[in-house]
Amino acid sequence: MSVTPNNLPKRTRVLAKDFLFQEKHQLTDTQVDIMSYIFNAFTWAMKINGYMVLTSKKIMDDLPQIGAKTLDASLLELANKGLITRSLVTVKIWRNARVRGIKITSDGMEYNSSMYTPTHQAIVNVCQERIAELEEENRALKAKEEIEETEASTPKNEPVEEKNEAKAVDSVEKNRVSKSEEMEASTPKNEPVEEKSEAKAVDSVEENRVSKTEKTEASAPKNKPIEPPITETLDSFVRRVRNRFILTSEPICNSVEGWQKETTFYINSYGKLSLTTKNKEFSQLNDPISINKFWKWLMNHQERIGDVVEFNRDKVDVTALNQKYKNSKIKIDGKIRWIERIIDMGSGLHLKIRDEDGDISMVCDGEDKPRVYGYEVFKM
Repeated sequence: MSVTPNNLPKRTRVLAKDFLFQEKHQLTDTQVDIMSYIFNAFTWAMKINGYMVLTSKKIMDDLPQIGAKTLDASLLELANKGLITRSLVTVKIWRNARVRGIKITSDGMEYNSSMYTPTHQAIVNVCQERIAELEEENRALKAKEEIEETEASTPKNEPVEEKNEAKAVDSVEKNRVSKSEEMEASTPKNEPVEEKSEAKAVDSVEENRVSKTEKTEASAPKNKPIEPPITETLDSFVRRVRNRFILTSEPICNSVEGWQKETTFYINSYGKLSLTTKNKEFSQLNDPISINKFWKWLMNHQERIGDVVEFNRDKVDVTALNQKYKNSKIKIDGKIRWIERIIDMGSGLHLKIRDEDGDISMVCDGEDKPRVYGYEVFKM
């Protein structure tokens, strides 16, 4: 009789369900749980001749909601569908015990056990695009400041210069007249010489004024034209919006031309364009024509990004709701959780909750659809 050692890792807290895989192979939720568990076992299970040693006792300890008969039936069904193979293997360190080994087939390897969260590179791309936008805004602001400084400084300098030169000319003119009168009274013969000298002084001052004016005009910075922003392509626009909303799970907008006004669009966990109808029905858009139509409309109405119009209901202050209910206890499917955030989706409210370990998740119904709460659930 085989003995299961007590030093194996304890139950894995997270199972990543691949719903596309489940739909393709017509699997039950229990069979998908077991398939995900087998993938998790890659990191810790003992391997003999390519088979992972997974005893029924170990699986039921880690997945207590699954009984022995259900486990055997599920493994048999997975094997019949060609997703796994089973074989008895000899474990020498367990006193040559013969136990069951499980190997995943090539068809089973199509299962995606990774969590559908934004990759590190996706976050980097969002940051890089935001940095590029800020740099473009910074260049435009600098060019605008240079223009304002030029306009503010150039007109003011010229009148001051001309005013100073005018005063100098007036002063010289007064001195010339005064000296001329004195010379007329004393030595009339020297008058032509004195007038010639004063005329040279006036000409010299005038030349200096003209020279300084030309230098001022030459040294004044010319207005630099603001380079027009680079036209954004549809692909880059779609990538920018997708990267922004895949991180938050918040709605992009509603009231889009060609759809019912209550239809709300957002990016799902697969990074695909999805919508929620007036009747709270969830679906992912697969028609390329409809997808292209939506993105072209949104690119021409970028002011609607993040704007969800409210229809046929009293306005709800979500900020006030979050201030009132954040960190409040709530019972979800029989378990105590704490409210992390309330999100207004236009057609209802979505709820982010926090468990006792501090993990944050969205409250979902079956098939990983976010659960929609009516506005009447949360009162002010």
